[in-house]
Amino acid sequence: MTKPGLVDVWPLSPLQQGMLFHARYEEQGTDVYVIQMTLDLHREVDEELLRQAVRTVLDRHDNLRASFRDRKSGEAVQVILRSVDPEWHTVDLAGDLDEVLAEDRTRKFDLAKPPIRFTLIRLAPDEYRFVLTAHHILLDGWSMPLVLGELMELYNNSGDASALPPVVVVGRNVLRNALVNPLTVLGLRVGYLLGGAVVIETMFALPGMGQNMIQAVLDGDVSKVQGFVITIAVGFVLVNLIVDVLYLIANPRLRSHS
Repeated sequence: MTKPGLVDVWPLSPLQQGMLFHARYEEQGTDVYVIQMTLDLHREVDEELLRQAVRTVLDRHDNLRASFRDRKSGEAVQVILRSVDPEWHTVDLAGDLDEVLAEDRTRKFDLAKPPIRFTLIRLAPDEYRFVLTAHHILLDGWSMPLVLGELMELYNNSGDASALPPVVVVGRNVLRNALVNPLTVLGLRVGYLLGGAVVIETMFALPGMGQNMIQAVLDGDVSKVQGFVITIAVGFVLVNLIVDVLYLIANPRLRSHS
């Protein structure tokens, strides 16, 4: 039974536990786990329609409405909120764009709320930069282009979500099982690969890769998109193989369980 305003309560993965510890420990310094992606829009933008697209995407995906809190026992968990009023900022650029982006990038998140925000920067008539900033505890590098892709799909279809793919729901029982069973983790990753929803932690290893990939998709440049897909697939396989091996080495309990 869920409380009013809540959908569910999920456990944290080991990686999320580490990120939460660092975010709470380094209260004064820069949070290195904050990631930012920008998209240039060369046209007049209907701000209200874009904001509604943001609301729809957050409503579709439970994990984007996760806040990070402690139970009375002290256990840190993800609290999935039923609804979220997205953090939105509008900026008419009057100064240095890099300073605006840096200020947004370094501004701390309150992890008791879903750590994601959106900024629309007006550079000139019919010239905008749309900024998605999130904490890595909520969203990884591969997921950010997917979120932006859904936003642009909704915006271009006047908010109609019927063309978007169905959302795959991963419940807390599957998540909890994945924490103690490495075979489940591997199975989920293979399933995501086959289903086209690959989780690739290395997206931001190549500077500008995420933004360039989205721009190539919007421009219909098939050859560039194919090149990105090949690079991403190779990076996914290699990095995740290394991560799985290191995770098993560091966790004797998981080795004995498997």
